[in-house]
Amino acid sequence: MKMSIRILVVLLAVTFCDGLFGDVDPVAFIRAELAKGSKTVLVPKGVYEVDPGEIASVYFEDLDGVTVDFQGSELRGKLKSAMVKLKDCRNVTLKNLVIDYPFNLPFTQAIIESVGQDGEWDVRIVEGYPDNGKAGWPIQVYDAKTGDLVNSMRMEGEKVASLGEGRYRVTGGRNRTGKVGDVVVWSLGCDTFFDTQSVDSRGHAVYLVGCANCRIENVTVYSTPGSNGFREILGPGGNAYHKCSVVPRPIETDPVKRGIRRFRSGSHDAFNSRGMRKGPSIVGCVACNHCDDDVNIHGPYQFIASAEGHMARAFVKDMYKGTLKVGDPVQFVTADGYSPVETPKIVSIREAHYTPAEHEAMRKGLCQQISKACNTMVEIEFDREHPVIRAGSLFVSQNQAGNGFVLKDCRFGPNRARGFLCNASHGLVENCTFDRLESYAVLSRPSYRWLEGGAAQNVQFKNCTFIDCGMFLGTHREMETTPSCHRNLSVAGCRFSGQNGVLDVRCCTGLILKDNTFELSTEKAVRLTHIDGLCR
Repeated sequence: MKMSIRILVVLLAVTFCDGLFGDVDPVAFIRAELAKGSKTVLVPKGVYEVDPGEIASVYFEDLDGVTVDFQGSELRGKLKSAMVKLKDCRNVTLKNLVIDYPFNLPFTQAIIESVGQDGEWDVRIVEGYPDNGKAGWPIQVYDAKTGDLVNSMRMEGEKVASLGEGRYRVTGGRNRTGKVGDVVVWSLGCDTFFDTQSVDSRGHAVYLVGCANCRIENVTVYSTPGSNGFREILGPGGNAYHKCSVVPRPIETDPVKRGIRRFRSGSHDAFNSRGMRKGPSIVGCVACNHCDDDVNIHGPYQFIASAEGHMARAFVKDMYKGTLKVGDPVQFVTADGYSPVETPKIVSIREAHYTPAEHEAMRKGLCQQISKACNTMVEIEFDREHPVIRAGSLFVSQNQAGNGFVLKDCRFGPNRARGFLCNASHGLVENCTFDRLESYAVLSRPSYRWLEGGAAQNVQFKNCTFIDCGMFLGTHREMETTPSCHRNLSVAGCRFSGQNGVLDVRCCTGLILKDNTFELSTEKAVRLTHIDGLCR
């Protein structure tokens, strides 16, 4: 085992609640075992209340070939902050762990007591849920009896004002669906540094940075500090997540007495992989009732502000500064959705200064949240000229695209947003169930305004079940249709039920559809547009 191990953890107060072993500091225990040269560490099973630490409650750096088995222990965050973070680790296994923030929940729940003529709600915080005067994205509504999501997001102009004594009035927003007796859920925010556009964000429950061939096994996340349940970013990749879940905690095991059960789990994506050389293996996992996508695998697009010949000036998100490398093969997509087969390579790269005109062009092309995070300009020389090297085009390094991913034997939903946001290539989705996703069960499209790339190629969907939700494999709404976007996609042996069980494929060269079944008629359920090379 490599001995240059750095473990930075601050656990100022650790409470062991099981009583079998007495008081134990689990991180001090792990550190002592590693110092002995142990490659397998068995943490005494218990329930531990943990402080946030300087970087995360549990932080490992430069570990190699180590297994840490928590043996069914539970870590409870005193503050809403990152729980487990691995940085530049290789061949590390973490397993048999529960993560929650029960005494400082990242969300609250309230009952609608009245509904006004303009759709305003007067609500009352339910016993056992926090009342701290804060309210953040997203505000959602669930049916109290069935648990079904009846309002996925009340947003765009929504306001929450205190009426005193645990009562609030919710006004504004586009979607105002909600009736008396429904349960309103809203976020309360992270207690430490939280920025989804920063590598150093502390809003994730389990966070892998620059890691390779790590395995996260049998880890259950009941709530997240502010963002993802499981996130990985900027590394060799090939990490595995087996039998992991992001689900609401059952009321029977909740250490806090609450008037009603939890209707929410995580605060953002359940599994998020970005900028990895090789994508993750997600097997036997479950995700439901959180705030965004179940699985999101993508690489960072760079926005070309100006170009001439085989030279381009491009904006890069600040969090990806310095990650493009000479020799990287890239995949382009134009503003109208064209993605060529050729993959030019970067032959030189250097940081540069942008002009006000270039910055303005970038701002107009991207959503505000993303454009604010793009303040780095680079000059790129490619190994050949191509018509797609022009202002407004995007490109992604194929060494940062999450290619080679696997999703197998998983269950996703019910949930707001998408089941699988697929922008990576050379992947397999097999024997997965997608259950009543508010948006698409599977969405694959170059995300222009959000700089999430690229266009999926050589991806197989096999023997999956879609319950009242479907697939969209196509282009972003800002793009026009073209047959040269996705390539070599296969949907075989899949079952689509319900009125939303639709397969919509656009802009694809090489498509296999075989042995799929639909509850709707084929004319309504299968929509094909701009397809070259269809095989049934």
